[in-house]
Amino acid sequence: ELVMTINTSKGLVVITGCAHSGILNILDKAIEDSKTDNIYALLGGFHLSNLNETKIKEIADKINNYKINKIGISHCTGNKMEKYLANTNTFQFNVGNIFE
Repeated sequence: ELVMTINTSKGLVVITGCAHSGILNILDKAIEDSKTDNIYALLGGFHLSNLNETKIKEIADKINNYKINKIGISHCTGNKMEKYLANTNTFQFNVGNIFE
């Protein structure tokens, strides 16, 4: 599993591959390592497509607590997650997309 974090003037940008280690674990580790809880953007796959809707909503509720400004979801996140993410600019983020 590869994860890249970039500390920008707007906050931390977290880029995941397929989040096999758990998207919440990745976010917690990014906060711990960067020593900031200001996550501006989360981009990538969250490895949730095989989970039931109850579990997906539970994970989305926890992601909402991070107050992330922009969330770009891709491939293995599945289609159900987007409807549970509140107060964010959520969008599809796939190979070839550019995020500035």
